[in-house]
Amino acid sequence: MQDSVCRRQKIVGELSGKILRDAVNRGAKALVVACPMCHSNFDMRRPAIETYLNMKIDIPVIYITQAIALAMGLTPRQAGIQRHFVPVNLIVNR
Repeated sequence: MQDSVCRRQKIVGELSGKILRDAVNRGAKALVVACPMCHSNFDMRRPAIETYLNMKIDIPVIYITQAIALAMGLTPRQAGIQRHFVPVNLIVNR
């Protein structure tokens, strides 16, 4: 059982790492996702991703409803940004 969990975590790290590396290479400041599982994997599984990439990736991941909330003028705290594992340090123009 433990081996299959480790194998799945490695696969998540590899697949998510490829996406994050591509986003960073293209100059993205954040990754906005609509899938709750994707958000969890990109945010909570960052150590596995960084292990796979052998580098630190600090690009934040924002759920689409949070991006909409920020665009509508809510504060980052109201949008729940402080709950992320990877710190979100974006400048939001109002």
